[in-house]
Amino acid sequence: MQIRKRLQINAFVSLLSVVIIALILFIGAYRMNNAFHDLILADRIMTGLFQQNALLGDYLRTDSDKARTQLIAEHQKTTALIKTAAGTFTENVSEQRIAGKMVSDDESIKKIFSDIVGNRERSVSGGTSKQVFEAAENRLLTQLNIRSYNMVLNIQALRTSAEQRFVGELRRTWVRLGIVIMILVAMIVINSLTTGRFIINRIKSLRQGSMIVGEGNLDHRIQLSGDDEFAEFARSFDLMTEKLNKTHFGLQQEISERRLAEEALRKNQNELEIRVDERTRELRQAYEQLKKETEERQHAEGQLRRMQKLEALGTLAGGIAHDFNNILAGIIGFAEMVLEDTPPGSPEHRRIGLVLKGAYRGRDLVRQILTFSRRAEHDRKPLLLSSIVEETMKLLRPTLPSTIQLVYRNPDADDRIFADTAQIHQVVMNLCTNAAHAMRDKGGILDIEITHCAFTKDSLPIPEMAPGEYVTLKVSDSGTGMELDVQEQIFDPFFTTKKEGEGTGLGLSVTYGIIKDHGGYISVESKPGKGSTFSVYLPRIEDALQGDEEKEGLSAGGRERILFIDDEDMLAELNKQRLTKLGYEVVTTTSSLEGLRLFREAPDNFDLIITDQTMPNLTGLDLAAEILKLRPDAPIILCTGHSDKISPEVIQKSGIKIFLMKPIDGREMAEAVRNTLNGNARA
Repeated sequence: MQIRKRLQINAFVSLLSVVIIALILFIGAYRMNNAFHDLILADRIMTGLFQQNALLGDYLRTDSDKARTQLIAEHQKTTALIKTAAGTFTENVSEQRIAGKMVSDDESIKKIFSDIVGNRERSVSGGTSKQVFEAAENRLLTQLNIRSYNMVLNIQALRTSAEQRFVGELRRTWVRLGIVIMILVAMIVINSLTTGRFIINRIKSLRQGSMIVGEGNLDHRIQLSGDDEFAEFARSFDLMTEKLNKTHFGLQQEISERRLAEEALRKNQNELEIRVDERTRELRQAYEQLKKETEERQHAEGQLRRMQKLEALGTLAGGIAHDFNNILAGIIGFAEMVLEDTPPGSPEHRRIGLVLKGAYRGRDLVRQILTFSRRAEHDRKPLLLSSIVEETMKLLRPTLPSTIQLVYRNPDADDRIFADTAQIHQVVMNLCTNAAHAMRDKGGILDIEITHCAFTKDSLPIPEMAPGEYVTLKVSDSGTGMELDVQEQIFDPFFTTKKEGEGTGLGLSVTYGIIKDHGGYISVESKPGKGSTFSVYLPRIEDALQGDEEKEGLSAGGRERILFIDDEDMLAELNKQRLTKLGYEVVTTTSSLEGLRLFREAPDNFDLIITDQTMPNLTGLDLAAEILKLRPDAPIILCTGHSDKISPEVIQKSGIKIFLMKPIDGREMAEAVRNTLNGNARA
C-alpha cells in the first residue's frame, strides 16, 4: 500500500506537474507564437515597402495610370499592415512608440505620393514650367526617401524587438520547464526512495533529454518506450522539440534569404551608381565638346559678319569715289592749265601749286578708297616680296626715331608673288607705320620677317584659307598692344585708335582690301603691353620674274579732230581747252545720244572718240559698240571714275583702245591721245 500510495502520490504529483508543464509550454508557445506572428508581420511590411518603392519607380518612368493604380493599391495594403502592427506591437512602451511613428510616417508617405501625382498632373496640363516641376519632384522624392528610410529603420527595430521577445520567451519557457522538472524530480526522489529503479531511470532519461534540448540541440529525441506517463511525456516533449526545430529551421532559412536579398540589393545599388557615374562622365564630355563647337561657330559667325560689313562699306566707298573723281578731275585739270599760264616764282604760281598738291592728295585718297572697295585696276606682275620690303625699309629707316630698332629677316629668299608693286608697297608701309606709332613713346623693336610656308588642310593658320604654298610677311612690334574688342574692329574703315589729326582710319582697311584682292589673308595677334604681330599670307608662284615693259614716248600734240563726250559740263569744257591747247580740233557734247548723232552724220570726220562710261541713256560701252558698228576701225578711249563692269578683258573684247581712270591729269590725257592716234594704244 505504501508503495501504491507513494505511487498514487507520485502519480498525482506527476499529473499535477504535467499540467503545470503543459501550462508553461502553452503560455510559452502562445507568447512565442505572438512574437513569431509579429516577426512575420514586420517582414511583410518591409516587403510591401520595397514593392511600393519599385512601383513608384515604374510610375516615375512611365507616368501611366496603371502604374499609379498599382502604387496606390500597394500603399493601401502596406498601410493596413502598419495599422495592424500598431495594434499588435503593444508589449512595451518602446514598441508602442515605434509603431506610432510608423503610422505617422505612413501618413506622410501617403501625402507625398499624392503631392507627386498632383505635381505631375499640373506639369502635364501646363500649369508649371519644367524647372519648377523638376525642382518640386526632386524635393518630394527627397522627402519620400527620408520617410521611407525612417520607416525601414522603425520596421527593423520592431523586427529586432519581436526576435528578442521570441528568443526571450523560448528561454524563459525552458527555464520554467527546467525548474518544474527539477521540483518534480526532487519530490519523486523524496517520496519514492523505495519505488524501483524503473521510475528512477525514467526520470533520469527525461532529465537528460530535457537538458540536452535545453542546451539547444533540437535534433535530440528522448524516445522512451511504454505506456506510462513518462513515456507519454517523452513523446510529447519530442514532438514539441521537433516542431521547435522546424520553426527554428524556417526562421534560419528566412534569415538567410533575407541576407541574400539585401546583398543583391546592395550589389544592384553599386552597379547603378557605377552606371550613373559613367553616364555623368559621358554627359560632361559631350557638354565640353558642345561648348567648344559653339565657341568655334560664334567665332566663325563673327568673322563672316565683319567680312560682310567690309563688303558693304566697300560698295559705298566705290560709289562715293566715283562722284569725287569727277570733282577732282575738274579741279586738277583747270589748276594745271592755270599753273601753266602763270609765271614761275609768282605768288599765284605757288598758290596754284598748293591747290594741285591738295588735289593730288585727294586723288590718292580716292585711290585708297577704290583699293578698299576692290574696284581699282592695277598692273600686276611676278615680283619678289623682299625687293619691295627692302625698298620700303630704305624709305622708312630715316623716319624712325633712334629708340626704335629695325630688324629684317628673310631666311628662305624664296618669296615670288604675283602682285601690284605699288599696292604691296602701300601694305608694307601701312603695317610698318602703325607698328612704329605703337612704339613712339617708349621705343622698341620693329621686326620684319619673310618666310615661305606650305600649309595643309590641318595646319592652316586661318580657317578660311585654302591649302597651298604662301609667302608670309610678319610685321611685329613691342609696343602697347591691343585689347580683343579693338582687334575685332581694326580692319573696319575709319576706325582708328590714334588721336584726332594723326590718322584717317583707312590704312588697315585699305591694307585688308589689297590683300584680299590679291587672294591673300591677314591676321593679327596682340596682347595689351606685349605688342602686336600682323601676319600677311600671299600665294606663292613659280613663274620667273618679268621686267617692266618700256613705255612709249609722248608726242607733244597734233592736228587731228576729236569727239569728246562726257555728261559733266566741267569735264567736257576742261578737256576741250586742254586738247585744243595741244593743237587738236575738239568737238564736245554732254549727251551720249548727241555724240552718237554727230558721229553718224560724219563717221570719217573724227580721228578719235573719247567718252565717259557712266552717262544717261547710253553708257560708254554701249556708245562704243554703236560707233564701231558704223566704223569698225574707229579709235576709242573710255574714261571712268568707277565701274564694276570695266576690266581689261571687257575693254579688249569691246574694241576700245585705251581705258583711263579718273581723275586724269593733262600729261596722262595727252599721252593716251597721242598713243591711240599713233596706233600704240594698250587697253
